[in-house]
Amino acid sequence: MKRSVIKKIPVKPFPFALALDDKRRSLYVTHFFAHNSVGLVSVIGTDSCELQREIHLPEDNDIVGGAGGVFTAISSIALHPCAPRALVVGVHANVRRGLSQSRHALSHKTTMQAVARVLDLEKGEEVPRSRIISSFSGQAVAMPSAVAFLPSGKHFIDVYSVSHDFKLIAYNERGIVAERTLFELPACPTGLALTRDGRTIFFNCRWARSIAQVTIADIRRPNLAHKVQITQEPWDELRAFGAHVFHNSRDTRMTPNRWLACGCCHLDGGNLSDNLVWEFTENQKPSSPRLVNTKPLSITGWSAPPILIQGTYRSVQEEEKFIRSFLGGSGFLREKGTPLSAELAGKSRELDGLAAFILGLKPRLSPHMDGTLPRVEILDSARRGRRLFTSSRVG
Repeated sequence: MKRSVIKKIPVKPFPFALALDDKRRSLYVTHFFAHNSVGLVSVIGTDSCELQREIHLPEDNDIVGGAGGVFTAISSIALHPCAPRALVVGVHANVRRGLSQSRHALSHKTTMQAVARVLDLEKGEEVPRSRIISSFSGQAVAMPSAVAFLPSGKHFIDVYSVSHDFKLIAYNERGIVAERTLFELPACPTGLALTRDGRTIFFNCRWARSIAQVTIADIRRPNLAHKVQITQEPWDELRAFGAHVFHNSRDTRMTPNRWLACGCCHLDGGNLSDNLVWEFTENQKPSSPRLVNTKPLSITGWSAPPILIQGTYRSVQEEEKFIRSFLGGSGFLREKGTPLSAELAGKSRELDGLAAFILGLKPRLSPHMDGTLPRVEILDSARRGRRLFTSSRVG
């Protein structure tokens, strides 16, 4: 079947997850990254194929308590089956926390929280005081990746790619994490499909390279009924293992209590940055400036060594220092003293796996390029940009 583009609809950057209402009149589009510190959902009219409105999701101001932050990494949206409501899931990235900003240092517990926000689709705004912050109630979880309502609308499934689990939560608009179950899945669940009767869920488990079938006839006792493995692994064993380590907050050598892992900030396997600037103390990140913007690791993999902003690491394995200092993990090396040995390669399969994964990343091709040249449509803009980039008057 031949397909063609009917119309391109201009929206803000990073459109990501989609949901179509039951009358097929409105298409809801999340934007993965916040825009000017505000989370976004665009609403497209399907008849006009035009942007109707934007739903703005402002920053949460609980900086000191640790539950707040910029609402970003908005990975999924689910429309309520019975009411004009929607759930969007992402994280609160607590970039306002730091000694120079709030007098409270950032920590692995206060960096980012898994959040579901409730939208009023009739008013086109967030329902007040309804934010469900999963990491601050019960077991901590990391990086929401998918959300779906059960057919009754009384419960929803919230999936977490880096802590490898899902919560089944009673839907409410009071901000209560009313957990009915917490269930471990194979590594890095990034998407789900729910049967019409709501009794079976299929999860795409990216770094386990599998599809998991889970039955929820009893919502308090899910059951992993079946798992289908991919027939051929395209990567070598060490690189695939490193991807698993990178996206695994369940390992206490990486972090305690499932709070953080590399894949929480270096998104989409390291090919994207979270577009944020974080403030660390000297003890937390001694080899970097105090204010650090997250780099796409595909650039690191393409250009390394050296590594880090100041080029102070000679190998990826030296990230063991950050794992111990900031992530709060016990570390992947047997040696526990400091400073660590100068040469760390070959001393830990996990660290060697991280190196294989990161150094194997490649920058994505720019959609604005046609081979090595800018696309014809933007050639004039590219020339103006080049002149500005090299102008001494731009400071």
